[in-house]
Formats: sequence, C-alpha cells, structure tokens
Amino acid sequence: MTMMQPAPAAADTEAGISVPLFKDGAWTTFRFDAHTQAQEEEWDKALKALGFELWMSTDGMTGCLDALPLSLRLWARSEAPRFLVEVNTLDAFDHVLAHDLPAAMEVLARWAPVIQSLAVAGLIGDANQVDNHEHRTLIGLVRQILGQH
Repeated sequence: MTMMQPAPAAADTEAGISVPLFKDGAWTTFRFDAHTQAQEEEWDKALKALGFELWMSTDGMTGCLDALPLSLRLWARSEAPRFLVEVNTLDAFDHVLAHDLPAAMEVLARWAPVIQSLAVAGLIGDANQVDNHEHRTLIGLVRQILGQH
C-alpha cells in the first residue's frame, strides 16, 4: 500500500486491537495493547505506560478550542513503532502509528490542510469572543474603528 491508499481500519483480534501502522511508505496493521488496556479517560496513562510521551498537540491552539471539531496529538517513544497520531473529534478518538520520524512526518503532512483550516477557524472564533474589559468582540471593535455598525 502507498500513502495514497487509505489506512486500514482498527480491527479486533484475539490478542488485542490492531491499528493502522505507516512504515516504509506503506500501510499495514500493528497489534496495539493500549486499546485493550484503557478506557478513553485513562488513555494518557496507558500510553505513558507503553513509553510514549506527548510530543506535539493542537490542543490549546486557539482560545475557542471547545468549538473546534478536531484536534491532533502526536506521541513519541524510543522503540518502534516510535510515533502515535491521535485524532480527536467531538465524539471519539482514533489512532494511527508511524514506525519512525519520516513516517510520522508523512502522516502529519496529510493532516496539514486540516490543521491549517482549524487554526484559521480558531482565530475567527477567538476574534468573535467578547473581550472582558470592553465587552466587545475584536470583530466588533474593528467594525467600529472602520465606521461600520
């Protein structure tokens, strides 16, 4: 498989859950015990127990994070597969693994347009939030300066 082909979906197996793994330019699956060990609220603990540390996150990218429909977190560890990309939506989360840094960069490059759109949407959301001191939104203030009501 190539990066152009969709990643295989996570599947239950007798020994745990297999999640998509990107390695050497191809998708395969990898049995990943964290899925069987943790509920959603314990996910961070399960990843840390497997040696992962949070490396990068879009969480907190903007002040109106709760309004954004998606966030990504990249976890890293020293043993292969080295990276886990966590995709969080409003209702669920899912994961793909990347064997090494070049594979992680390739997976993240596919998400770049989505992250860029989220950043813009977040900035627009931030501009529409009411300033606590002036009780106006940034957009309302700009309209007042420009003489538009």
